Amino acid sequence: MHIIMGACERSKSVKRVIYTASVMSASPRKEDDFSFKNVMDESCWTPLHCPFAHAQKVEQDYISSKTLTEKEILAYNTEGEKRRIKVVSLICALVGGNGILEYIPGSISVIISPLSGQRLRYKQLKLLQEMLGSVPLVHIDDVCEAHIFCIEKDIISERFMCVSQWPMMQEIVDYYEFKFPNAQVLKEVESDKSGTPCNSIKLLDLGFKYKYNMEQILDGSAEYARSVGGLLDL
Repeated sequence: MHIIMGACERSKSVKRVIYTASVMSASPRKEDDFSFKNVMDESCWTPLHCPFAHAQKVEQDYISSKTLTEKEILAYNTEGEKRRIKVVSLICALVGGNGILEYIPGSISVIISPLSGQRLRYKQLKLLQEMLGSVPLVHIDDVCEAHIFCIEKDIISERFMCVSQWPMMQEIVDYYEFKFPNAQVLKEVESDKSGTPCNSIKLLDLGFKYKYNMEQILDGSAEYARSVGGLLDL
């Protein structure tokens, strides 16, 4: 990250850097007792000392890496006139929808895991629910549009949630079971009676609009997986 930012500064032409962050760095868990805050928003930072039952070492390392890197790059905004580059951080939800790759990306593998039966990916879906109190989703097209929006809009250096939907894990499982009645859908879920809503109003207040709802994201993810050779039995 420091190498990239250093190159941007030396170029003397880069004025703004859009950093693609992850909701894994924005858990609404409290620092003291690890209970959930009332809402997940840009003020939330994942407490790295919180024990997550569904996180193996690879997930723990990813969470730490994304959290510490985002904090470090946002520190560029606090160095006054010394820094000439503005940093905008887009905290992206679990990305789904149709794509152009010839394989199934990891994020979509997590979304469709109730259908695919991939236990490792399904455990990662449980981890999201455990960490965030819901499963924040966003369509890949909306992610691309949000990046362009932040590039073209003369906005201040800030952190923005890029989350269009935040269903509970149970809602995703129920939807896929309804949509594909003949599929063997994995049904055991991370239980949480009260979901934690996600507030992405900061980006919306600037004029950004999301185009895709939960059903479109889930449908697009399943269709994409089938188009590249996955979920052939559906």
